[in-house]
Amino acid sequence: MARSKSDISNSAIRIFLQDVGKFYDQARGFEPFGPKVAQKDELLDFFNGQCCFCGTPIDKKSLSQDHLIPMNKSSLGLHA
Repeated sequence: MARSKSDISNSAIRIFLQDVGKFYDQARGFEPFGPKVAQKDELLDFFNGQCCFCGTPIDKKSLSQDHLIPMNKSSLGLHA
């Protein structure tokens, strides 16, 4: 839930950039990312149930795409 008006606008921009990133990836010939259950299990096992970037404990419910495909800040938030 948004805590301030800026959180709402930041969320809208993040969602927009994620959608743009999908189109950008498709234009470069990449298939849009959508992890399968087996892939999530494999990733969680490989990283011992922790985020590979920050070490925060995660499970299938808390696993999010931006933990899987980092956003490239130098390319305006498009996928790295």
